[in-house]
Amino acid sequence: MIQRARPICGGKADVKVEFGYKAVLTETEEPIITHCDVYIGNPADSTLLIPAFEEHVRVMGKIPWAVATDRG
Repeated sequence: MIQRARPICGGKADVKVEFGYKAVLTETEEPIITHCDVYIGNPADSTLLIPAFEEHVRVMGKIPWAVATDRG
């Protein structure tokens, strides 16, 4: 079954509702993508960082020297 994009009511001042999915990518400096997750709906960004970080460490076998996020 194809999952349809859901409305995402977000924090952008000029846009009340967007449609789509939320994606999380982790990458190396090179940049090589080491992990990708796609979420239906709009889970809180604060709940996504630690699982993405842990998966990156599992794949790479070491802790990165820096972590960066957007303001979400």
